[in-house]
Amino acid sequence: MERRIEKLGIEEGKKVYYERLVEDFPACEVKPWEKIEQFTEAGLYDMFGMWEEGVLLAYAFVAMDVSKKHLLMDYFAVSNDWRGKGYGQYFLTHIKEKYPGIAGIVFEVEDVKKAENLEDMKIRTKRIQFYEKAGLKLYPLYAKIYDADYQIMFF
Repeated sequence: MERRIEKLGIEEGKKVYYERLVEDFPACEVKPWEKIEQFTEAGLYDMFGMWEEGVLLAYAFVAMDVSKKHLLMDYFAVSNDWRGKGYGQYFLTHIKEKYPGIAGIVFEVEDVKKAENLEDMKIRTKRIQFYEKAGLKLYPLYAKIYDADYQIMFF
């Protein structure tokens, strides 16, 4: 099987945004496409996809500061059918390798303490465990962005 990771152009990124991202993330966490497009055109945003045999397995949207030394993993998702099979770990490792010399990547993960119910708490906890397994550290830093509450992790 041929697995490939590619940087997405504007049109490819727009397709992933409208076909996947707006479905995979709560509306309160999704920024308008126009902002993503603006940042991408300014060279401050990258979008990646990981495919195997023509199927999109995962995608990542990465924001950066003007020095390009500090990154924010704005969106990261692995398709439901491909979770728990090592694809996410593989994808994260390869994305980090695309940015040699960076100080690190910040991740915003949904705050476990703000979960709506037990099932939501389990999902949030599992997500943090996935990132910890990938080498991220959870910090006692919190952020409220739009209507979403986050904890901060660093890679």
